[in-house]
Amino acid sequence: MGTLYEIDERLRALETIGIDTETGEVAETQEDFERMYDEIEMDLNAKIENTIKFIKNIRIDALAIKDEERKLKERREGKEKFAQRLQDRLDYYIKKRIFNPSDKDYENKVNKYKFETPSVYLSYRKSTKVNVINQDKIPKEYIKTKEETSVDKVKIKKSILSGINVDGVELCNELNMQIK
Repeated sequence: MGTLYEIDERLRALETIGIDTETGEVAETQEDFERMYDEIEMDLNAKIENTIKFIKNIRIDALAIKDEERKLKERREGKEKFAQRLQDRLDYYIKKRIFNPSDKDYENKVNKYKFETPSVYLSYRKSTKVNVINQDKIPKEYIKTKEETSVDKVKIKKSILSGINVDGVELCNELNMQIK
């Protein structure tokens, strides 16, 4: 990836020594990584500035990778949809053009159909599926309900800030680093 800033080579060495460049995970232990960072000798202001520049470069790389993932996902999904369209059309062609749907033995004939060459194989198999026509008419014993619970932290924070006591939680002040 390109770099926005020139990074001191002593810091860049952390990327190849302390970080798995494929996964971004710390290859060494966290303690080893921290020790290597702390051992880099340079002026405090220069170290802070260079580290922030390095962070920005890494984030730019991560965004470029994320964008490429999005593009690849779109291409993959397009290919999957096109393959499905072709398969659906081939299925229609075989079922309606090779066989006569009004034939009384139609299902058995299609089920026995096979196409094979040295590189491809196509066959049909019978299966049974449930087709839901009207879910409202289905007895409750056949209905599954998924229930997911989670804590609404935004609502809790608003309640506490408005003076309502909420058991089981507390507000914690944190100092979050901002890099721009």
